[in-house]
Amino acid sequence: MPESRRPLPYPEPIGINDNLTEDQAPPLRRERRRVSIPRVLARVLISPLYLAVAALSLGVLFLFVKGFIA
Repeated sequence: MPESRRPLPYPEPIGINDNLTEDQAPPLRRERRRVSIPRVLARVLISPLYLAVAALSLGVLFLFVKGFIA
């Protein structure tokens, strides 16, 4: 009953073949995001903080287990 469905708020997609099965469909290509200098700097500056928090949390867990066993 396609006649009874409401119209889409956007134009119908063009070029999609509904007859293809999943193994016949061409793979989807994703565009790579551009590398920005502020994003690289943020990762370089923040990654040591992640490592420090991970090390401190492991230290707290170690002290908790040590105190629990002793």
